[in-house]
Amino acid sequence: TGQTQLAEKVSVQVVPCGVGTCLNGGVCHAQAAAPFYECACLSTYAGARCSEPQRVKVSGVGARAIAGAVLGSIAVITILSLLWLRRRRQKHDLEVSELTERLLTSEIAMDEMKR
Repeated sequence: TGQTQLAEKVSVQVVPCGVGTCLNGGVCHAQAAAPFYECACLSTYAGARCSEPQRVKVSGVGARAIAGAVLGSIAVITILSLLWLRRRRQKHDLEVSELTERLLTSEIAMDEMKR
């Protein structure tokens, strides 16, 4: 009858990868079987629709390695700063010593001139 003919003419096309199927930057890929799609999630998300946040692991580098590098850098900077200050102090002491010697020499010369 009429309803049967109408049902035969209407075909429903399922579009599994509609807007918002995959969340958080995930990419939808259509599949032949249910649920008819699969989301390829970014490394920071997981789940069927990329809705579950994931911890990002930095491959090969642990927190201890990073902390060690930071502390090592601080130690090197501290040592270099101390060496620079020591050198500066030595230079200052030498300048003071030279000025003192010149002053004493000039005082001796003035004393001799007075005689």
